Amino acid sequence: MLRAQSSRLARLADEYGLPRPLGDPASAVLLVMEPDAGPRALEALSLSLDAVGLRNASVCFFSGESLALCILTLQPRVLVAVGDVPARAVDSVHFPLARNDFSQATPGEWFDWTASILGLLLPPISPALDDPIRKRRFWSAFLRLRGLRFS
Repeated sequence: MLRAQSSRLARLADEYGLPRPLGDPASAVLLVMEPDAGPRALEALSLSLDAVGLRNASVCFFSGESLALCILTLQPRVLVAVGDVPARAVDSVHFPLARNDFSQATPGEWFDWTASILGLLLPPISPALDDPIRKRRFWSAFLRLRGLRFS
């Protein structure tokens, strides 16, 4: 079932001209990235996920109904918005069980997005690639993902 749904998500990405979702669809962690994240940003994210032991985390680039479908399909235990644009995309879904808005979250601080899904807002990764202050801010917030364990 998950494999068929993952294939559907890949076809949706192709249809909308977006990058295909990355990572293991069975991962408990889903990161939402900006659709126009370039190869440097994706490589930096991959290295960062590896550094905190989450190399198989799912990454998607959707918004709107496609993002809602992605969240419902993958059923993550942790949802991470990487930047303000993905945060607004998550909020625009108007997920019926959402308790808090991503756009109102403090970067790097956990919050209950739903009763069963933790939320985390990160600063955008692309500006952090060339600015040491933004890089420290991103990395400081990103390190909150270190040590996540699910039984």
